[in-house]
Amino acid sequence: MVSKSTSTGPMPAPPPTVIDDSTDSTKKADSAGITTSELPATKKRKTTSDIWIHFTKDKEGSKDPKAVCDSCKSQLLGKTSSGTQHLWRHLERCKAFQSSSRSSKQSLLVATKGSMNQTTWQFSEKKTRELLSKMVAAHNYPFRMVEHKYFKLFVASLQPNYKLKTRFTVKEDCMNLFQSMKVDLLKEISQAKRLALTTDLWSSRDANGYMVITAHFINASWKLIKHVISFKELPTPHTGVAIADQLLQSLVEWKSITKCSFITLDNTSSNNVAAPRFRSIVSDRSPLGLEADGKYFHVRCAAHVINLIVKDGFSKMLDAIEKLRRSVKYIKISQARLQLFQMSMNTSNIRLNYLPSKDVATQWNSTFLMIKSGLPFRPAFQDFATLDSHYVDCPSPEERSQLAEMKDFLAIFYKSTVDLSASKYPTSHMIFKIMKNIEHHLLASRKSPNDHISSIVEPMLMKFYKYWEEMKVFAAVVHVFDPRSKMLYVEFKLRDKAESQEVAAVEIENVHTALYSWYKQYITDSESEKQNQKSKNIDQNNDIICTGEVEDDDTQAFRQHLARTKGIGSTSAPTGELDLYLQEHNLEVPPKSNFDLLEWWKVNALRFPTLSQMARTALMMPATSVELESAFSASGQVLDDFRMSLNPDTLEALICTQDWLNADNTDGDDKYDDV
Repeated sequence: MVSKSTSTGPMPAPPPTVIDDSTDSTKKADSAGITTSELPATKKRKTTSDIWIHFTKDKEGSKDPKAVCDSCKSQLLGKTSSGTQHLWRHLERCKAFQSSSRSSKQSLLVATKGSMNQTTWQFSEKKTRELLSKMVAAHNYPFRMVEHKYFKLFVASLQPNYKLKTRFTVKEDCMNLFQSMKVDLLKEISQAKRLALTTDLWSSRDANGYMVITAHFINASWKLIKHVISFKELPTPHTGVAIADQLLQSLVEWKSITKCSFITLDNTSSNNVAAPRFRSIVSDRSPLGLEADGKYFHVRCAAHVINLIVKDGFSKMLDAIEKLRRSVKYIKISQARLQLFQMSMNTSNIRLNYLPSKDVATQWNSTFLMIKSGLPFRPAFQDFATLDSHYVDCPSPEERSQLAEMKDFLAIFYKSTVDLSASKYPTSHMIFKIMKNIEHHLLASRKSPNDHISSIVEPMLMKFYKYWEEMKVFAAVVHVFDPRSKMLYVEFKLRDKAESQEVAAVEIENVHTALYSWYKQYITDSESEKQNQKSKNIDQNNDIICTGEVEDDDTQAFRQHLARTKGIGSTSAPTGELDLYLQEHNLEVPPKSNFDLLEWWKVNALRFPTLSQMARTALMMPATSVELESAFSASGQVLDDFRMSLNPDTLEALICTQDWLNADNTDGDDKYDDV
């Protein structure tokens, strides 16, 4: 690249050919935190000079190729044997290039979008480097992309004076970005009173396991915040003790061990060991104890529970599904068959802009989507069977009817998983309603005229009740914090289709007791905080009175007793806020309108100062431990080859930084092109 100095100074000499020393390269890679697998094979000589950023080869391949200056369009010798020294000399004398270089250093007047106002813009190398590191981290680009020929040409066409750094420097910039953002996030987390955690295990082709830990909280502005705070290799075997210890190390690193209120985990034997061990450690270090005395510390991943329920049903696969799977595979196995099927679509007057989708064995949702996408192609499959004598898997009318019924049967499980896996809005209050609807759906499906569906319902119900009996009380308590439902909806759902009204009454009382017991803990904690703050103020304002007098254990115990009993026997009942909230009419919201639950609590926080803090804690807890793309899968996330090549510190930095940068991303899913 040409130097960034203006034309007032001499042009630099053309860069000499660099001979790489493999030992020095390895040392430099180690110091930059890049593994040797990231380094290219040692090269003896650069094959393309940076001068070609400013020249274009004309008539390449002819006997007399020319090098055309991009600035003044002069034509010079372009033969490889001619070298590049004469091109560098021309660039040093080229007035058009020098003028372009000077103008790029000047400020530009840029019109602000949607306004006639103009703002001053000036090229900043520091800002450009920062944006480059953000781009690499946010989009999972390899560091070496800055050395790709056409990326260098592209950048030079935008700003000739910007000299791209090496991949080592870009990696260093990404690590600095990570550290800078981590400091800001530490400050943000320090202001949160409580956190909820989720974990997930990733795998890689080299059989190593990694554990990602995500923190969730609702900030002072009542915004739901989610950040990955750790991504580290989990030593084998992946025992519950190893998982609990890694969780502890992460919270110690983030100075948040006393803030943890819940952890949402999927239902594995190792997690069932990790949860109580981790809960015990957090409880011992938390001065105020755990939420609801730790009864609900371990939250079952609702998406994983639904996944297990459906998998039990899919253990006996419908023959019609197998025929549809083979049909979709058959038409997509070659271009000739695909073209023949498209002819059948035209003959059948099917004007759809998609084809039936294949399913994946480990993802039941893909089977649901295969059925849903395949059913509209019934006439095309029939016509295709008349054109291809080797195609023998066309579903019969009876089998198509079975597929339609299976689609309707699975729809509630698919939608429920999608709804519960959201990360931009609270989901914990949705668990009760969704799971009760699934229960009623399964009970009703017992009487399905489809023998296959009625036969798979029983094992699904057994799996459902195995987990729901443990989850339902807390799920109901959290659901109360939806002002559209409150306790009235909980009572309605518990009575609806109950085994008996006596059983329903017991369940309702259990929810009521759990709700008020948890709320009284908040009253106690709130009064203790007020008392402690009052004591601090007294200590600050009455130093002379308190000097030399040490409060004994008995006095401390009495003060704690006063904090716990304050308000009892007074005209203001200790549960007044909760009573008032439940006694007020349920909020009526127009159907299909967008209701912002957190905004409602933000507006009503002054009316319910203590209850709103309880709501903040209850609503921060995610219903699932994984993102939507993993919620249906039994195999989990897998590291790509680029990330596998990184050392552990660099890997964690890039995973975390990508999550932090994309936290407010509203561009949608960019995994697939729609062009």
